[in-house]
Amino acid sequence: MNQSNYEPLLLSTLPLLNQYWEASSPLIEQCIRNTMHVEVTLEDIYGALTRSELFMFVVKADLDTGPDVELIVILQPLPYPRLPAMNILGLAGRNLASNGKKYWGYLQGWMYMSGVRAIEAYVSPAMERIVKRFGFNRTSVHVRLPLNHQ
Repeated sequence: MNQSNYEPLLLSTLPLLNQYWEASSPLIEQCIRNTMHVEVTLEDIYGALTRSELFMFVVKADLDTGPDVELIVILQPLPYPRLPAMNILGLAGRNLASNGKKYWGYLQGWMYMSGVRAIEAYVSPAMERIVKRFGFNRTSVHVRLPLNHQ
């Protein structure tokens, strides 16, 4: 596929979300498997997107055979009272490095114009090495203790 056929899009309406949902779902499921684990399901994410609790950007191409989505970014507003922030809840796709370089500025611009002043993400150590290239720095370490009743 010719890379020039791909363009970024904020899925800002229900018709747009539904148009690209099927092509986006495998990438969202990849996020759920690799980083979200038990926190959410595909249905949870779809519901939150329809209620504007989450936002999703895609890099997509509209082909004769239907839409092709090669990158998704799922964003979650954070409720800090003194720092308008956005959490990158999910990131997956093909050509992450080249798409990151090409579209990161657009995504940051949309967030800044929306009032966001910080971007956060919970990432694996491997992903931490990747996102450092985009200016992220470690500010804390996320830990978890599952409370399983026996």
